[in-house]
Amino acid sequence: MKTKLLFFILLTVIFNSNYIFSQAPKWTVDLGEPIKTSEFMKDGELLFFTSGEYAWCYNSATGTEVWSMEIPDFSETGISYLLGEMFLTNSDNKLQAYDATTGNLLWEKEYEDIDQSDFMSFEFIDNNALRIGGLRVGNISDF
Repeated sequence: MKTKLLFFILLTVIFNSNYIFSQAPKWTVDLGEPIKTSEFMKDGELLFFTSGEYAWCYNSATGTEVWSMEIPDFSETGISYLLGEMFLTNSDNKLQAYDATTGNLLWEKEYEDIDQSDFMSFEFIDNNALRIGGLRVGNISDF
C-alpha cells in the first residue's frame, strides 16, 4: 500500500512539474525601461510595448524584435494610444500615427497653439476624435 501511495505521489509531482514548466515564458527581453503598455496584435502574432517615448514590437512566438523607436520631443501628457494596429502618439506640437506592425509613419499633422499637456482624451464621438483642451481636433480618418 505504501509503495502504491508513494508511486502515485511521484507521478503527481512529475505531472505537475511538467505542467508548470510548460506554462513558463518561452522568451524574455530586457527593454531597459519599465513597460507602460503592452498589447497583442495580428491575432497574437505580434506583441507591442510602450514606455514613454519608446515603443517596441516583437514577434510573440520567437521574441525577435520586429522594430523599435524613440519618439523625438515626446510629451508624457500627450496622446500615446494603440488603436487596432495604428499607434497614435505625439511629438512637439504634432500628432502622429504609425503602423504598429512595421513602425512606419502613416501620417503626421502639426497644430499651431496646441500644447501636448492640454490633451484631454481620445473618445469615440461619431467617429474617433481627439480632444485637446476644449478643442475637438478632428476624426482620425480626416488625417
